[in-house]
Amino acid sequence: MSTALSEYEYSAFISYAFDDDRAWEGWISTFGAKLDEMLAPRLGRVGVKKLPAFRPANGLPQGLLSEELRSAVRKSFAMMVFVHNNYVTSDWCLKELEYFREAFGQEGFHTRLYIIAMSEPDMRLLRQTEAWRTLFPEDQISKDFFQKTPQNDRPIDIYIQTALNQGAVMNADFKNRFFDIREHLANAVRQCVYAERLPSSPPLTRQSSRHTGESVVFVEGSATSDERWILLTQTLLSTWNGAASNAGVRLCPEELLPKAFSSASMDRANGVIVQWSKKALDSLEAQISLLDQRLPGRPPAPGLVVYPAKSSDDKPEVMAVRHWPVVRFVTAHDTSAMVVHPDDAGTLGCFLRSVLEHQQA
Repeated sequence: MSTALSEYEYSAFISYAFDDDRAWEGWISTFGAKLDEMLAPRLGRVGVKKLPAFRPANGLPQGLLSEELRSAVRKSFAMMVFVHNNYVTSDWCLKELEYFREAFGQEGFHTRLYIIAMSEPDMRLLRQTEAWRTLFPEDQISKDFFQKTPQNDRPIDIYIQTALNQGAVMNADFKNRFFDIREHLANAVRQCVYAERLPSSPPLTRQSSRHTGESVVFVEGSATSDERWILLTQTLLSTWNGAASNAGVRLCPEELLPKAFSSASMDRANGVIVQWSKKALDSLEAQISLLDQRLPGRPPAPGLVVYPAKSSDDKPEVMAVRHWPVVRFVTAHDTSAMVVHPDDAGTLGCFLRSVLEHQQA
């Protein structure tokens, strides 16, 4: 899953049974067309090409079709599976899922696969098949797009009836669920782009053994769901490369999830960064107190608080929380970078030097 975004030709591969689309008046085709229309504006200049509704309606030779399917899946950033009764019994749909696992591995089922349940009974039936149990993780989730009726077997109406000449109006029930899918996919594309922009740390050099290795800094947040985490680590790596490259030590940012605050898994930390956004000051102090107890070494690994400033004039209540200094980061208007406030650049440099000293000690 390390493929560069530029190597994908399509936003998503549409996996569906042709008869399911025809039975429900082009419901799947309309879904794909709306996603194609409304995904690009959310990505700005970031993005990939159009969605393919790849479903040959008549018989190509099996070998040729198989290779075309494999190629189309590999060229797609994600896959969307539309489940109704014909999908459950389709051999080709199963083959597409096998190609998806071949291209993206098990991790892809959580990050790049979207299951659109058009029918609750057929979604339940699919989960009971041997193919599902073989291919899918146990906690694979789907998004419900069926009407709440006694049978739950009809897809939600995409449009509502309107007065003559008013044009098509999207059904709010459909729109909310559709936007959830669109936003998740857009964020996944952005994360792929930001990850490509992360500068690599300087290579290890042949110096004395105490000056080689890596400095591990835990940064609060998740690389897969927190856009700010990517931007923050990008700035850290850039600053490190400028300030510590002569030491021949790489900086390795790692996720610090909330559950780790109370765990004893900080043995590898040479530094810790927490983000101060909506937290009250007393809550932040309690969090830092807990982390102080977990950080290894005497002296312990240094800590830093990052304050995401709304503007260059935005200033937090305090510029140090307990003994952890606060550094302001200002996010660029196009969200393509987080820039250290000029007045705090020296503080960030001191923190990174402390990280290096802790690693060397």
